[in-house]
Amino acid sequence: MLPTMVGQLPLSPHLSAAAQTAFVLDDLKTGTLISLAQLCDDDCTALFTKYNVDIIKDDKVIITGSRMNNGLWSIPIAPSSHQANGIVRLDKTKHDLACYHHATLGSPVTSTLLRAIRRGHLATFPGLTINLISKLSCTFLSGIPGS
Repeated sequence: MLPTMVGQLPLSPHLSAAAQTAFVLDDLKTGTLISLAQLCDDDCTALFTKYNVDIIKDDKVIITGSRMNNGLWSIPIAPSSHQANGIVRLDKTKHDLACYHHATLGSPVTSTLLRAIRRGHLATFPGLTINLISKLSCTFLSGIPGS
């Protein structure tokens, strides 16, 4: 299978960007696969037991999963219920990313978007910063009433 997209999957803040590199495989129908090789290359240890799996780095458990009835282990891939995107696309520009986030938020006016970023309400929207929105406001938000 060839990947259709490359991005970042935020598994843990303790992992390097390389360890969180993700590939989208459209033909994969069985679920999500985690690369133990990428985790081990990032100085992690994977400890599998009859019921659980722990990913350990610097003597701390950073990811925990459980064994399912089918014999495979399930690891949660979203670090919180507030995660905006499972995978941050690396094949898009910052402008495209900002436009995408803006649209997913219901296209708020610039001042509302900036206020939400300042207050930390969009911390889980990777790459969405005051600096980026301020620079792009003239190009992608200028046509919105109240901007």
